[in-house]
Amino acid sequence: MKRGLLILLLALTASIGAFWVTRNQCQCAMNADAAAHDGDTMLPELEWLHSELKLDDTQFAKVKDLHLAYRPTCEALCLKVRVARNKLKMLLTRQLNTRFKRHNGYVWH
Repeated sequence: MKRGLLILLLALTASIGAFWVTRNQCQCAMNADAAAHDGDTMLPELEWLHSELKLDDTQFAKVKDLHLAYRPTCEALCLKVRVARNKLKMLLTRQLNTRFKRHNGYVWH
């Protein structure tokens, strides 16, 4: 019984660790490197679309133009999401501080 529990705990720990590592790598790639390609246009990421849908050069040029035209809107929406996430994080932290302070006298920083 103890051996099975140990195996289960090790598997659970490895799964959580793998999830955390891949999640952080994806976020870092999106935040730091995604806009660094091709003069901040992210066009190399569209190459899969060109080959997957077997687009000719004219069709791909239209897709590229649509992508570039939508980019300012996308950036504005992404900024709103980041601001909302930061506000939520701040509110949750403040709420946790209040609860812990009331119950334990402990404050998170």
